[in-house]
Amino acid sequence: MAYYWVQLGDEKDEVIYSNDYRKFKGVMVHATISKEGLHTVDRMYGEVNAESSSGLLLSEVIPSIHAAHGTNFVYQMDNASINKKKEIIEYLEAYGFSFLNYPALSPDLNPVENFSTLLVRRVYADGKSYTNEDVL
Repeated sequence: MAYYWVQLGDEKDEVIYSNDYRKFKGVMVHATISKEGLHTVDRMYGEVNAESSSGLLLSEVIPSIHAAHGTNFVYQMDNASINKKKEIIEYLEAYGFSFLNYPALSPDLNPVENFSTLLVRRVYADGKSYTNEDVL
């Protein structure tokens, strides 16, 4: 079941279904957003684990956050299981991160959910289908 927020008076968007549903394992995308806008959008390859996640954080996320906000910020993560791993929390704390934890389906996480929706709509616009994950 999916939930999303809309403004009163907005028409419900047409549902877009992928012709590639269950054709691939999927493509994992990590995005970093703040009040300054969209900072990073990165595709994660292979298994998403503490090692791959910390590599992405070190090479992309941490530099973009520090460039936009210095060291004075609070980091809010979704409730993905990888974000709750002790190794990830300790890794980020070592770089000065403090956290704001929110429950799943919080309306405050909607910018990321809205970004994901827009991305899927563009990827599958006009019923487009893909031959493999790399093309996707």
